[in-house]
Amino acid sequence: QLKDYIRLIQASKEAYDAKCLENNLARETMEMHMYTYLNQRYGLRQLIVENATSIIKALHKYHGEDNDVAVFAKVFRNEIDEDFRKVQTQIKETVADLLRIHLKGKQRLKSDEVISEQLKEKMAGRIVEEEYINIIKYMYNPEDSLTLNKLIREFAADDAR
Repeated sequence: QLKDYIRLIQASKEAYDAKCLENNLARETMEMHMYTYLNQRYGLRQLIVENATSIIKALHKYHGEDNDVAVFAKVFRNEIDEDFRKVQTQIKETVADLLRIHLKGKQRLKSDEVISEQLKEKMAGRIVEEEYINIIKYMYNPEDSLTLNKLIREFAADDAR
């Protein structure tokens, strides 16, 4: 439910920002827009406050478990620029494309449907070292690739404990 709210608030904010740009008006912060969105959706102060409180508590609870929630929480608190989520979306799409190519290359005889299902499972779960190393090598320069691979190995070792 939180991720649904996040998507709805972000879509509403994009539309609102476009109107602001068109009319030379100041934009709202994501936090301010959440209240605008909830006001438009519910209209009643009590419902607005209850839903805002639920969203803020859920952001606090789940920001460490889900990257999309973490990014929204940081945008909400003005810790990162709102446009970062566009970068995040582009990176996710690139990773998915590279992983699909990797899976198809390893399993040439598998149908696109099977590959798509495997991709979906991997994007929702964990990928193996060979897969993430190839993706990182493609996306980053050699120095950054080494740094990222080291950080991932350290994180995986800590996570295994």
